[in-house]
Amino acid sequence: MRIAIKVKKFVEKLFPSEASGNDSKRWITVCPYCYSTRLDLFVGGYGGKIYRCLDCGYTGSIILEVRMDDYLRLLKERKQKI
Repeated sequence: MRIAIKVKKFVEKLFPSEASGNDSKRWITVCPYCYSTRLDLFVGGYGGKIYRCLDCGYTGSIILEVRMDDYLRLLKERKQKI
């Protein structure tokens, strides 16, 4: 739960104009392996976008784009499994 609160505060810093809005309207990009939001656009252009995760090192074109409330739920479920 502590991680989810930190992530929510981090996203609110990134999108201050939407901080008072509904969380379900905000979309974030997430690494498919470690669920980190720290993704960098590694290569982009005519061939498509390739992202690199700054936490686990994943490099690929497949990323998750999820709503903020779904992301918090995903983190909560992941923590319960551990």
